[in-house]
Amino acid sequence: LASRADEVLLANERGELCEGTITNLFADFGDGVLATPRLDCGLLPGVLRGELLDEGRAREAIYTLDDLKSAKAIFVGNSLRGLIPARLA
Repeated sequence: LASRADEVLLANERGELCEGTITNLFADFGDGVLATPRLDCGLLPGVLRGELLDEGRAREAIYTLDDLKSAKAIFVGNSLRGLIPARLA
């Protein structure tokens, strides 16, 4: 684990990204809507995630770490902290 890491991303047994330890995951793949993993990937729903989906600012998607490496921007977030810009270490 990188010593400068503030969060860790969790994946399921299929290699699909799920969430962070205290955050939901969001990625901008260039279409203007944040992609967040689907609930059936094995994650907790999250209040912020639900709000962004309801507002149309996010959509559900399945993606892996390799997919995330091609994202224009990465965010983690929760209802307490909001959206936080992130990068892979």
